[in-house]
Amino acid sequence: IVRNRHISLMNSEEVKIVKNQLISLDEEAQLKRDKIQAFKVNTEKLRDHVIQNGTGEPGVREQFLSEMEKACQTKIATINRDLLQIRNIRRPLAHKYEQHLEMSAYENE
Repeated sequence: IVRNRHISLMNSEEVKIVKNQLISLDEEAQLKRDKIQAFKVNTEKLRDHVIQNGTGEPGVREQFLSEMEKACQTKIATINRDLLQIRNIRRPLAHKYEQHLEMSAYENE
């Protein structure tokens, strides 16, 4: 088996930094996924409330519901873009960390 010898092992401080970056990116991503879920739940609750208790002309109520839904979708799309950025930052860090683990295991054989 040919190994990529040009990949240098990170020192323990670098490993710690990369590991902490991965953890904080994972936590940030989870917070954003939770935020999306909360937006969906709250929008649904508000929609149900407006439908059940809404007064006024049906056309106005429908327009309000439509605009509310669009605003929710826009917010979710923004958060999804943030999640994509997190994934793009996380991917090379995770790759670097996995390579380090592989190489250190290989070095210890």
